[in-house]
Parts: sequence; C-alpha cells; structure tokens
Amino acid sequence: MYHALHKSGLSDTYIIQDVGVPFEAAEAFYEWLHETLHIYPLWLCPIRVRRYTPDAAHGLHASFADPSRPEVMLNFGVWGPGPNDYNELVRLNRLIEQKVHDFGGNKTLYAQAYYTEDEFWKAYSKPEYDAVRSRYHADHLPGVFDKVKVDEAAKKAKEQTRMPSALREKRPFQGLYGVYKAWRGGDYLLQKKQLEKPKQVL
Repeated sequence: MYHALHKSGLSDTYIIQDVGVPFEAAEAFYEWLHETLHIYPLWLCPIRVRRYTPDAAHGLHASFADPSRPEVMLNFGVWGPGPNDYNELVRLNRLIEQKVHDFGGNKTLYAQAYYTEDEFWKAYSKPEYDAVRSRYHADHLPGVFDKVKVDEAAKKAKEQTRMPSALREKRPFQGLYGVYKAWRGGDYLLQKKQLEKPKQVL
C-alpha cells in the first residue's frame, strides 16, 4: 500500500503533519484546524516533552529542561488529502507550521517540513544539535534539516512532467491506479521471493 500511495501521486497532495501544542492552546488550535482544513479524523495524544535528565530530550522543543515550558503537550496528527494545486498545498503546510509556533508548540520531525533553514533553527536548538554531532563524530554526515525538509524543486518538476489524465487525477481512480501500478511492479512479491530463496549453508 505504501508503494501504491506513491505510484498514485496521492502522497504529493497529502498534508502529513504531526505537531504538539500546550494544553491551554489545544482548543483554539483545534478550532483553527477545523475552520482552515476540515481534515478528519485527527490523532490526539498527550506527549511528554520536558524531561528531568539532560540526555532525555524528545524533539518537540529546543528548551526541554526549561521549567517554564509545559511538561506535557497535546499531539495533533493531521493527515489527509490536501489541495491538488501544489502552491496552495505548500501555503497550507507553512500556515500550519506558523500557527503551531504561534500557539507555543512545535513539530515532530517525521512530519513534512516546509521551513526555510533559518525558520527551522529558530524552532530547534542548533548549538545543542551541533554539539551532539561533534561528540559522535557525525559532522561530515548530512544534517537533520537536509533530511527532513521537503524538496520543493523536485516536487514542482515532477508535477510539471507528469502526464495529465482527467480520470487518473480524480479520486478514487487515482488510488486505484496506484494499486494497479504497484501490483504490476511486483513489489508485493519481494518478501515472498525472499522467503523462497534457498538458505545458504556457511
């Protein structure tokens, strides 16, 4: 199904955000999501973000040990179809990022990230991150911003080269096309083939 999602092109138009906001802002943030996106269902889950040990940072905010920060936030998972227009999709994702920060929250980094690099490091502690990279001799590896940011240029190029098809671009046909392409590609057989391989005796 993962391959089908990507073959269909639906993943390019989905909003995939996972954010935490302080409990006192949760109702206002929910109302904003309802009025702006109308994406349901929403995932709601309390998440502990402040720890009392210096090496137990979770990832939702730079100042984990700061007693003025809330210990627990409400996590919102916002996953659902967005607009087909790519510029509007980017605008909405950036709006979510901005609104979360307005409410004193932050994003988990497996969500889609549309930040500029400057915006990203205002939300996450670069000095602490760089210190960890240095400590474990990882300075030469790509940084976390490069790993999580959405490659907007690649997405735009893909959008421009994709062959338009009136039926293929409409839901649910878009999803069915993805399932068909994944099935034709045979990816679902890979695990079966792996299991059928004769075991080598060393």
